[in-house]
Amino acid sequence: MPPYAGKSYTPNKNVSVAVTLLANGFIGIDVPDIVPGQPVTVTWRFVCAGMPDAPEYLKLRILIDGRVVLDRAGVNLQAAKNSTMETLNLSDADKQVIYKFGRHTVAVELTTERQGVWRSGTDRFRVVAEPLDSSWWTWRSAPFESIKWKDGYSLIGEFHNRCRFAKLSMVSAELSEVRSEEDPRIDPCAYLPVQVKALNDLVSGKKASLTYDLKHEWSWFIPAGYIFTGPINKTFAYAAFVSAIDEFGNVYSPFCTSRLSRHVGVSKGKKLAFASAQSCALAAAAAGPFAWPYAAFMYGLATGFGLIAKDPPEPDFDFSSPPRDSEGGDRQQLLAQMPAAFSASSEFLGILRDVIREEEVRTMIRSKLIGASIRSAKADLIRLRGDYGALHDRLSNLADRLVEITPVAAQEFEEQILKARIDEAADLIPHRGRIVPGMENARQTIVGLEALLKQDDMAQAVDAGLNPIPAIATAVWELLGEMLAEKEKVLAGETYVDAETVEDLLIDEHGVDVGGPGLRRGNCCC
Repeated sequence: MPPYAGKSYTPNKNVSVAVTLLANGFIGIDVPDIVPGQPVTVTWRFVCAGMPDAPEYLKLRILIDGRVVLDRAGVNLQAAKNSTMETLNLSDADKQVIYKFGRHTVAVELTTERQGVWRSGTDRFRVVAEPLDSSWWTWRSAPFESIKWKDGYSLIGEFHNRCRFAKLSMVSAELSEVRSEEDPRIDPCAYLPVQVKALNDLVSGKKASLTYDLKHEWSWFIPAGYIFTGPINKTFAYAAFVSAIDEFGNVYSPFCTSRLSRHVGVSKGKKLAFASAQSCALAAAAAGPFAWPYAAFMYGLATGFGLIAKDPPEPDFDFSSPPRDSEGGDRQQLLAQMPAAFSASSEFLGILRDVIREEEVRTMIRSKLIGASIRSAKADLIRLRGDYGALHDRLSNLADRLVEITPVAAQEFEEQILKARIDEAADLIPHRGRIVPGMENARQTIVGLEALLKQDDMAQAVDAGLNPIPAIATAVWELLGEMLAEKEKVLAGETYVDAETVEDLLIDEHGVDVGGPGLRRGNCCC
């Protein structure tokens, strides 16, 4: 049997071999490189200077890596001298072997029943990967957004299977997160993921979206004493580390997507609630045992405002029942025990009590609105929006009353408390404060609040003083403004994207297990 060099044979290297091959004939083959799933085409021809002693008709066999992929009888020898392109019809079992990345060997054989393999030739081709890169991924979320502390938010990415032929059996997109305010150049993909999402059986040319639901919360003040610790802002960078496996088991080189940033900060309303709590605590300390009902009530108000500073609303699916009245009898009793000389202070404290109560009711209504929206309960949505509108009117009335009573209550505090305790108060309360626009004559003494308020440009100028009443009024008045400003957003329908909480509330009975965050790949403080 003569040697068969196929297309790689070079006659001028060995004249005697060339003469033998041409005299006896050989099979030339050409097989181009392909990508997974692409049809395999084999172009072949029988090359011969003469006509060797052979049957007129032969049997054609094509093998790839030793697997017979074509077997056809009745091949005319004369016609075989012309180039013939065979597009192979591969079985599913053949595809799992032939479409693997790497080199594969093709053999073309002409056989006879008596001699077996009469002439043959071989060639090699490669299966190469599609160029999987960041162009296959598109973020459908904005590159940068500001998010309120403890509010849920979503990042949405879209993967496009740009393979020309292959289905991707699995696409894994690992979302990594890293604090980036200190080093904006940091690469999120250098860290282990906080969430992993997967797509299955994505056919060629199709797109699919992946949604990552996130929420950040951290402690920024110490409730005992209402001590500000910070931070109130954090910036997070995100990127997805994407890898894929096709239907033939080929593993593609992963890539890192472009990055997104989210600035998460404590809302102005939460900071104002903290300022109110801190001011009330200072007022209680200033009053001391000299006016114990007053001091006790102030401590209670500090606790109430402190709770407002903590949690945003979450879905409440018991939206058919009305919000419960959270009014506490102990507060009413303390007001009743207030000395007659504290008449303006009693009204002032009553307004603060009502602000806390109304904010508690407002949070309940917002939670029920979110729950009713998720469940598409239209009748309840209409009723709850009416309740919110009525609450909005009550808040507006409280803001007006607060402006009227504050100067009187501040004067009363100075006359009844500060004059009696001026020496003790000087040791207990800082002698620096800030003036808020609109209340230029108000004197504030709020420990640690100066830097907090400065970030929103809420305060300007500086004045010394010991009376905390204007500080309380200013913070609460600003807080009321924030509450009133949210009316349109709330009535239009708040969006709630904390999927983990929604899953817990909606389908916990089915045993859903929501996983926790992953570990980091590198060393960085998150």
